[in-house]
Amino acid sequence: MTEDVAPLLDAIRQVFPASRFAPISAPELAAIRKQHPDVPDHYLSFLRTVGAGRLGTGNFMIYNGPCDPSSFFDGVVASGLAGVLFFGDDFSGWMAGFDTLNGWGLVGVDSSSPRPVPERAKTIGEFVALRVSDFRFE
Repeated sequence: MTEDVAPLLDAIRQVFPASRFAPISAPELAAIRKQHPDVPDHYLSFLRTVGAGRLGTGNFMIYNGPCDPSSFFDGVVASGLAGVLFFGDDFSGWMAGFDTLNGWGLVGVDSSSPRPVPERAKTIGEFVALRVSDFRFE
């Protein structure tokens, strides 16, 4: 499933003007697809259109590609997160990712209790839009 994430850019700029995103190049996206053939199209579309970077000055960071749990956790914890690939974090120990063993659904993982919990968003664009709207209406 792909989605039009371009309108999300306007909302990000309005609510989080200090955001800094850099679109990911076609060769980098191809490398992600090669390493993870089942990666969702909506994720690659987001990286192509919006990019990787930070939402606001410290609300959320979108990585420039999926990251294995072993990049953040010791071997024991990382093995308990088998099948999870992270796409970002909130700078405070909470991370968002994909559960590759369950249809690449979005999950959240709190580093204080590292187990994947399903997110209500179905796409990364929807995930970011929810963060933007949560801030907009505070």
